[in-house]
Amino acid sequence: MLSINRSLVLVLLLLMMMAPEVVRAQEVIVYGGGGVGRGANEFLEYAHQIDVIAPQSYSVDSLGVVSGGVPEKLLREAKETHTFLMPLIMNPGFNQAQIRGLLNNATARARTIDFMVQEGVENGFWGWQFDFENVHLNQKEAFTVFFQEAAAALHEVGMTASVAVVPTNNQAEEKGFSRYMQDNWRGNFDMVALAEAEISFL
Repeated sequence: MLSINRSLVLVLLLLMMMAPEVVRAQEVIVYGGGGVGRGANEFLEYAHQIDVIAPQSYSVDSLGVVSGGVPEKLLREAKETHTFLMPLIMNPGFNQAQIRGLLNNATARARTIDFMVQEGVENGFWGWQFDFENVHLNQKEAFTVFFQEAAAALHEVGMTASVAVVPTNNQAEEKGFSRYMQDNWRGNFDMVALAEAEISFL
């Protein structure tokens, strides 16, 4: 989401140290920020309190070409500690033009999904999280189609799918900041359709 990838690792690690018994009673998902070393040094120490590790490791361009990867060290340690891996795939810089190009190009969507399936199977991922943000609401239908296509392919090989969403009550002023947020960050998710495709919200 807007800032979770920068700070959630440190916040959760602090919570684990302050209230370990409370944390153990919940499903704990830890997001790793961009960069190989961010949060990596602390992972093994707290792995017994983490259910899912979600590194921000992949980005995709308008042609469906995916770049990035989960560091080998994290792949190995997640396997050793039986921690689920659910990497994030994002539109770099939350670039609106790039994601619009991807969503409206069936070949690019298929290229992205094929990569996610192959990469996930080869590395034993539990699933993927889509962190596509700053998508205009006029792309809502295309956005939904892409998620449905991806979820079907991931589920077929036993992986889960989730999407990072910005909460909304679908209310906004006619203009101003609330309208901007609704039009570009909040109003592009068809929650009913995503739930029907068995996509979780985070």
